[in-house]
Amino acid sequence: MKIVKLEQNTSEWLNWRKGGLGGSDAPIIMGSSPFKDPYTLYMEKTGAAKPATPHPAAAKAMQRGHCLEPVARDLVCKMTGEFFSPLCGEHEDHPWMRLSADGISMDGSTLLEIKCPGQKDWEKALDGEVPEKYVGQLQHAMYVSGAESLLYATYRPEEAELPIILPVLPDKAFQERLFQCEAAFWKSVCDEDWSIFEGVVSDSLPDGFAEVAAEWLDFQEMAKSIEANEKRLREALLSFLPEAGESLIKGAGLEVSRKSVKGSIDYTRLFKEMGIPSSIVDAYRKADTLRETIRMV
Repeated sequence: MKIVKLEQNTSEWLNWRKGGLGGSDAPIIMGSSPFKDPYTLYMEKTGAAKPATPHPAAAKAMQRGHCLEPVARDLVCKMTGEFFSPLCGEHEDHPWMRLSADGISMDGSTLLEIKCPGQKDWEKALDGEVPEKYVGQLQHAMYVSGAESLLYATYRPEEAELPIILPVLPDKAFQERLFQCEAAFWKSVCDEDWSIFEGVVSDSLPDGFAEVAAEWLDFQEMAKSIEANEKRLREALLSFLPEAGESLIKGAGLEVSRKSVKGSIDYTRLFKEMGIPSSIVDAYRKADTLRETIRMV
């Protein structure tokens, strides 16, 4: 890897990032990012569109991660006995493949990637799992640097004093596919021809499916953030009610109440105790319907 002497999060660093593909671009290109779809990234890289203003919740999360990163890095150094320092670099043979590492060991054999995530990704780390949305980023980093391994450090001081550290090894098959996709994407950007990349990744999917899927995943991530805020505000409003009994607060455009509600009937238990066989119940069942679902995999 060719080391580039730049300080991360400076204007010079931002301009350098525009001239190639970094680790955060890899999951987008591979279609596993919930934050952005490949075509949007293509439009931004070609200058046809300006990057969208981050959602306030996302901007807050990024700022939080930026502030906590040096703290997490110091903790990892103490936990491992290894010194990690931030570094920027380019692939020796493909300088458009770029890396802004949160840390690299003194001998260059081990990379460090720090995440200061929400509850969901923290729980995945507790289970020893790296979220799929980060796999491309980690493999890109090892491919560019030639590192033998990477430490994925998840730091959430609200939950624990120390980060969770998971070792990650290079996946050669994934890296080869990643390189093919990134190379096609970068050629699409340089030639301003989206079809170059689309032909590589979408040959087995209906036209336009990947773009709509990425947009849907992006919306789901925003919805989760909104849902979490709604839950927090709901709990805050309910805290104004007395601790027990029925009560009501009405004003400021809201009605906050606690009322006694009868429990639902357990019909399965009822029919069983009444001796009604399932064959009779099925006679009253409505016609079957097709259920359509969309879920993240």
